[in-house]
Amino acid sequence: MSLPTTGAVRTETVDGLTRLTSHEATPARLLERVRGHWQLENQSHGVRDVPFDEDRSHVRGGPIPQVRAAFRNTTIGLLRRAGYANIAAACRLLPAQPARTLALMGIHLEN
Repeated sequence: MSLPTTGAVRTETVDGLTRLTSHEATPARLLERVRGHWQLENQSHGVRDVPFDEDRSHVRGGPIPQVRAAFRNTTIGLLRRAGYANIAAACRLLPAQPARTLALMGIHLEN
């Protein structure tokens, strides 16, 4: 791996577990699985951290972090189900449109 600031090369060793047999676990297949895991992890973390600023939360103890995570996950699920590809953009748009926001939860206001 080449470091962008210095150009120095470093080697990193990681351990992992797999259910693949020794014949199935080729280097290319293992690399594909590791990259797939980190792609999912980065997508999930990025979606949760950018619009919800999750990393700066000072709530650390008790059930509150789990409850907040459940609300965030529910919100992300509702937005994806409604067809929003960019969750951060939807979180900026929807507070100004309360009727549309309520409709995501199945609540429709009468005129």
